[in-house]
Amino acid sequence: MTTTTTLLRILLADLHESKHNPRSVFDPIEMQELAASLTASGQLTPLLVRPHPKGGYEIGAGACRRRAAEIAGLTHLDAMVRELDDATFVELVNTENRQRHNLNAMDEARGFVDWMKTAGLKIPDIAARIGLSEKYVYDRVKLLQLIPPLQKLLTEGAITPGHGILLARLSSADQERALGSAKSGNGRIGGVFIDDHGGDGFELDDVRKPVSVRELQHWIEDNVRFVPAAVDLPNLFPETEKQLAVAQEEELKVVKITRDWRVPDEAKDPKERTYGEASWKRADGQSETARHSGKAVPGKTCEHAVMGIVVAGPGRGEAFKVCIEKKKCDVHWKAERAESEKRAKANGTGTARESHERERQRYEERRKAEDAERARWKKAMPDLLAAVVEKLAVAPAGMESPIAKALLRRYQHSKGGFTPKGKSAEDVVRLLAFHEIAIDSLNEWRAPTNAPRELKLLGIDAQAIVDRVAPKDPPVQPSAKSADKPKPKKLAGDVRRARKKVKK
Repeated sequence: MTTTTTLLRILLADLHESKHNPRSVFDPIEMQELAASLTASGQLTPLLVRPHPKGGYEIGAGACRRRAAEIAGLTHLDAMVRELDDATFVELVNTENRQRHNLNAMDEARGFVDWMKTAGLKIPDIAARIGLSEKYVYDRVKLLQLIPPLQKLLTEGAITPGHGILLARLSSADQERALGSAKSGNGRIGGVFIDDHGGDGFELDDVRKPVSVRELQHWIEDNVRFVPAAVDLPNLFPETEKQLAVAQEEELKVVKITRDWRVPDEAKDPKERTYGEASWKRADGQSETARHSGKAVPGKTCEHAVMGIVVAGPGRGEAFKVCIEKKKCDVHWKAERAESEKRAKANGTGTARESHERERQRYEERRKAEDAERARWKKAMPDLLAAVVEKLAVAPAGMESPIAKALLRRYQHSKGGFTPKGKSAEDVVRLLAFHEIAIDSLNEWRAPTNAPRELKLLGIDAQAIVDRVAPKDPPVQPSAKSADKPKPKKLAGDVRRARKKVKK
């Protein structure tokens, strides 16, 4: 549109900030610096405004200068007055803010949405006008789906736009879980934050800090189940959308899978089965990287293929054909069936299923024994900590002492270094040693293996304390009846099959 521009000197009282200005945060320090510049050098660049329907002028470019001029005690500013329609004006406001100052991500998102609504534009149109990718604009707009506490944290800079983009893709309930309030394992608070134990002097109050974006991604993979119906597939998982269309066209069954041994508890759905890594094989002809060896396993196709969606773990959200027919498919499962039968024969009488059941029982026994041992250490934890405090109070703490060397090794690679404060080096070393032992060596999961060795440096017999506080339960003796019961003799395959026929 053709416009006429007029340069006027306008009273500050007649200059009004626009409702279309996306900026909600004005840095006080920057405003003071800009005010000082106006006082020292005067106004070098005029504002750009348009007539306001209710009188005065609406600022399109120069809202920060208007605020700084008020701080500097000025009464007038130079401004170029131009007749602009809403669509052109909103584009000007958003473009000017992005060029002059870095908007925070939330303000930028609101600006894009206002721009689209006012000018009737779509995400691709905005991307073309600002010279950035459609994904960039989509991710910014998506941030408006963050729950209010996360929007506040992003605006304040407590989390980054990278965190926000990942979180905005989750449901409100999952965002609440990710934000968290209760502490979980390894110092985690939900999925976004982790304990940052005080490094300023002797203060040990917990301060939370955000995990890295990569760590947050791993938390989402392990804790948030992928549900295609609840996800914006066209924009976030376009390949998955294509594969689901293939499944519908070819009338394939859709199953849920994970590349982990089992789906993590937080991502389980009791209403549908999730196949672990040992229960499926890729069946689309594409190679699959083995989790443990890292080697590419050549893909094969078969007539039993179904569509698998990775609902948790690495590759969450991917979809591809898989085979789950262990009993029918010779293309994918022939070797496994042969190995299973071989193990069954090596174990004596019984089918492969019975052999698997025995393996499962042995695993359960080992797991129960490990849980019982951890429970003993947990019960003894107060006594262990008390012993550590007692020994540290008199332990040598010079720079050549064992505990000082251990601490130096632990912290010498810390980001930014580690410079604790205190009355003496000995006090700092003792305090940090206790803190480190309490959260690491005496963690109930690692204590049975780590504590005996590390507490020995202080002259503490950790195992003796555990045995005193939480004695082991006596082993269960087999009953006479079960002890005297004769074990079945192993029979040759032909004889065994013949006896089965007689019984029938």
